[in-house]
Amino acid sequence: MASEFHALIQNGAWKLVPYDSSMNVVGSKWVYKIKRKLDGSMERYKSRLVAQGFSQVPYVYFTDTSSLVVKLAIVRTSFSLKDLGSLHYFLGVEAQRDKTRQFLSQRRYILDLLQKTNLAASKPLTMLMAPTSRLSKFQGDPLLNPTQYRNIVGAMQYATLTRPDVAFAVNKACQFLQNPTNGHWTIVKRILRYLKVTIEHGLFFAFNSPRYLVAFSNVD
Repeated sequence: MASEFHALIQNGAWKLVPYDSSMNVVGSKWVYKIKRKLDGSMERYKSRLVAQGFSQVPYVYFTDTSSLVVKLAIVRTSFSLKDLGSLHYFLGVEAQRDKTRQFLSQRRYILDLLQKTNLAASKPLTMLMAPTSRLSKFQGDPLLNPTQYRNIVGAMQYATLTRPDVAFAVNKACQFLQNPTNGHWTIVKRILRYLKVTIEHGLFFAFNSPRYLVAFSNVD
């Protein structure tokens, strides 16, 4: 927090003025979080002073993030910049890259789903539901609390970002969000058990040239 406060002072983020009753005072608060490494262990503590209720004013628009970084670097006497390096983990997606390709996976994200559903120690399945499987809204008894079903199925939809192989089965489960039954929940658990055994799967992006990118999914 001390380093963050020092940076605000150094950059002249504010100046003190006499208070007037006509002023609209903007509150602020310190926000604390923990930055973690890929394995989930703690890397460091982070803090930010966040202003509440402010109105943004259009300033400068850039068509490209790198362009923004370059132009800010030119005036770095006014802006404190920090290069965060290569992407490793963002919004539940893990990234590993070398000179020719990049691999994206959601291993930690799927592990969290297995923990939430108490399936981390369950027996894995190597086969998903068949494409010809027919599900009915009358299959099984209605769930007493369908909230968990909706939450988990919604979370699995995000997992299809790097796991297109489960997209069909997940979309099937989504068709019964309104009135899920224990039969539908069995299908959801089957998908999760399949994700467990294939947790290392993901998307490979091959860099064929500076201008062309080809994606591959390591699925059957």
